[in-house]
Amino acid sequence: MKERIKFTYAEILIMLAIAVAILTVSWSIVHYCFPVAPTGGVLRQSMIEETSKYVASPETIRLMEKHGPNYLYEIDKGIMYLHRDGRRIEVGRVR
Repeated sequence: MKERIKFTYAEILIMLAIAVAILTVSWSIVHYCFPVAPTGGVLRQSMIEETSKYVASPETIRLMEKHGPNYLYEIDKGIMYLHRDGRRIEVGRVR
């Protein structure tokens, strides 16, 4: 007759913690290897620097530097827009 394997609550919690750690690391690796699509996603610092070359308004550049990581952006017909708090803010033309 087979013996039934019994786990304590501590062992189950440790296994769950290991599973969560593995999922977190794999999620990070996937998003590092496959960054956000260029037509939309979370605005990254490199995108701020790249876009600031094409933006006319220094005020908009300061806004992007201040709030950049919290913005969502999209590029529509060659114009870049930032989204925040339900507003769509035109940034400028992108090549």
